[in-house]
Amino acid sequence: MAREAALTADAGILSAIAPASFAGICLTLLPWLIGGGILTLHHPFDPGLLAHQRRANRYGALILPGPLAFSLAETGALAIERAAGVIAAWRAPAQLATSPAWHESDVGFTDVSIFGEAGLIAMRRDDDGQPRPLFADKGTVELARTAAGTLALRGALVPHRIFPPGIERSALPYFKIGTDGWIDSGYPCRFVSTTGGLVVTGPPAGMVTVGGYRFALRGLSEVVRRIDGAATLAASPDPVIGQRLIGIAADRAAVQAALTAVGINPIVAAAFRDDRIAAY
Repeated sequence: MAREAALTADAGILSAIAPASFAGICLTLLPWLIGGGILTLHHPFDPGLLAHQRRANRYGALILPGPLAFSLAETGALAIERAAGVIAAWRAPAQLATSPAWHESDVGFTDVSIFGEAGLIAMRRDDDGQPRPLFADKGTVELARTAAGTLALRGALVPHRIFPPGIERSALPYFKIGTDGWIDSGYPCRFVSTTGGLVVTGPPAGMVTVGGYRFALRGLSEVVRRIDGAATLAASPDPVIGQRLIGIAADRAAVQAALTAVGINPIVAAAFRDDRIAAY
């Protein structure tokens, strides 16, 4: 990512991506440790505060959720004296292919497609500002399309061991790593005939991605039904955090309290808030 975004030594980084996952760590902490510049974590998001932070320090990179970067560009919030390159994080990689062109010619733009904990791929946009298909980066990540039509990854940026150790002997979900080192990300993809690259076309079946968290929807739904047999849990697209969980029940407050009591992830419990909006 640092190479694609042309980050220089001592480059300051201002990130609106929380380091709450492997991808968050790779996008924020690692470039900072390697470059030795200033790292400022901006969370939760506030446009006015972000503008103040940019004026207060000189940053070489501004890390934002992909859709949010375009919203800020439209408002002119990025057109300030100290222009920084933008690194756009795509929690839902399928959104990248249909994203608009980047028209800020004086601000470099690098897309980072995030595939849960399986890996990430950084691609800098060309002068035309259009999103690029995914290509293998020799020595860092290899890409392939499985027989099921999903994206497989292998290489230095991809886990080589099942984690936590021993989880494969339980009934819990875990990363299944092939004997040849390939990991099936579960994301459907297609080839681009003109370039040979790959484009992600949707999310993994049965999985929900909320910010840096991934859930198996079936397992969550079973937990909810044990509390309230008529309650349902669904996922809806979100331009910033990938997806949101929305819970429906006759007494949402009661279901939320019960989920909290059994120690479920707060994001899941928050799906049953009265306003039906899941927490980040």
